[in-house]
Amino acid sequence: MNLVISNTTISQDAKGRYNLNDLHRASGGADKHKPSHFTSNQQTKDLIAELLKTGDFPPVKTTVGRNGGTYVVKELVYAYGMWINAAFHLDVIRTFDKVANDIGDWRKLRHQSASSFKVANDLLKLVREANGKETESHHYSNEARLINWALTGEFKGVDRDQCTSADLDLLAHLQERNAVLIGRGLQYDQRKPIIKQYAMDWRMAHAPQLAA
Repeated sequence: MNLVISNTTISQDAKGRYNLNDLHRASGGADKHKPSHFTSNQQTKDLIAELLKTGDFPPVKTTVGRNGGTYVVKELVYAYGMWINAAFHLDVIRTFDKVANDIGDWRKLRHQSASSFKVANDLLKLVREANGKETESHHYSNEARLINWALTGEFKGVDRDQCTSADLDLLAHLQERNAVLIGRGLQYDQRKPIIKQYAMDWRMAHAPQLAA
């Protein structure tokens, strides 16, 4: 998930450290607030020394080249914000809080989409058993592709771990609706246009939120 402060995207390295040069630009780019001034500050040096005692990797990493820069762990991002001024420090805190909340919401939606998919599969199996039919693996994959088609317009797999919160919310909704239709005894071809319409209706109802 991208971290954006003051309309500036803060890039990260492979260890998840944040680009201090990006943060410098987000703070206004004043010469007195250059990353080199911050990292040479004695208070910063003391904090880095403490972080070295408990961290699994260096809290500060400087790289050179086209995409180079100074990358720091989250604790130093907070410290940098405090070093700049109170307003920027508050912006940093609120941004990280929002990211944490968004991640929590995403995880809830991911769990919800997985649960609703299981319910639909269980119902499919029960209905087929009631009709004297066995349920093979392709029956479950057909249902997954149906939902994916309503979401993306294509009958193919979707990596749900890469879905946005909005997509996961829609997936869960479609799977719940599909479970109801399966329980009512509607066949695949009967459910297909209905599921597509459900997706269209959901998008229309959520259009203002999606555009925000």
